[in-house]
Amino acid sequence: MANADDGTQQAILMAQQALYEGNFDQALTRFLAIIQNYPDDPKGYLFLALTYRWLTRIDPGSTEYQEQFERAVSRSIRKNLSLIEENPNNTEATLYLAASYGYRAEYYNFLKQSWSKAYDDGVKMQEYLEKAKKFPHTTIDIQLGYGLYNYYAYLYREKIGWWRFLLSLPKGDKKKGLELLEKVREEGIYANIEAWYFLIEIYKEEKDPTLRARARTLSEELRQKYPHNPFFHTLLAGIYHKQHDWQRSIQTAREILVQANTQRYYSAYLIYQAKYLIGESSFFLGQNDQALQAFDEIIAFQPRQPAYLLPWTHLRRGTIYSLKGQQEQATAEFQLVLKMEDVLHVHELARGLLERQQHQN
Repeated sequence: MANADDGTQQAILMAQQALYEGNFDQALTRFLAIIQNYPDDPKGYLFLALTYRWLTRIDPGSTEYQEQFERAVSRSIRKNLSLIEENPNNTEATLYLAASYGYRAEYYNFLKQSWSKAYDDGVKMQEYLEKAKKFPHTTIDIQLGYGLYNYYAYLYREKIGWWRFLLSLPKGDKKKGLELLEKVREEGIYANIEAWYFLIEIYKEEKDPTLRARARTLSEELRQKYPHNPFFHTLLAGIYHKQHDWQRSIQTAREILVQANTQRYYSAYLIYQAKYLIGESSFFLGQNDQALQAFDEIIAFQPRQPAYLLPWTHLRRGTIYSLKGQQEQATAEFQLVLKMEDVLHVHELARGLLERQQHQN
């Protein structure tokens, strides 16, 4: 049986390269080999789970990917707990146990919308981070957990305030959280790309225009570094759209559709988001025929996810019908929106457009 040594670092970095390049099959094969060759090294178990987490981001509706992530992260937790039971001073097991709880908390929060489970795992993450921090020579990667905890504990401060008081958890510190994430992005060994990604997700939602510009720059650089990653590709197209750069949004979304013809991990979830970006960007550029074509393709496919896709596509199609003077078709679209899930205040807009039609008539 091989011993875990510096050789594992190169093996993990190579597997991570495959992961972030979007070669998920290769990444899974390599992480499984690391687990087989180094069964008492905790890193392989976590990164196997992390690979499945990325697959759930590319195809959130896949129950197969969800189940695989849940099994893999539970296996990582069990392995690290057993290593700590054998040796309470096992630094790596303590750190990767914290990371396993952290990623499961992130999964529960953002994909499953299970706040209580996310909170429970977040508390456990914090507990083991504090234990890992006390060991000498702890890797810089530990700061990913502290950075995310500080930022999101601040962001959700009202939601967790009472529980934080009861459990004596530290307050969040937004500035510190961002500084730590930036540090890991620059200096991290295994966690630098994860920090990079989380910074983009954080910055693109900020009100500060400097931070929003930072999101764009980081996303462009990440896309350049990993040009075959379908998630990073779609993330960049969405940022252009969010920042009203309609031409670049359309251009990047069209690139996604081209690459989807030959790369299997460009899922329907990503493809129909790209079509929506083309449709809505074209709409805002006054190119209504191109927009209508994209919206028609989405409606013909009837994608279930993301949840905003169908109601907003019908709303935009109804608006174009109204602009073209096709009021009956427009009314039918707006009324259909009101029968769908209310996502991002789409019902309010549909009712407003219906009222405007009535006043015009």
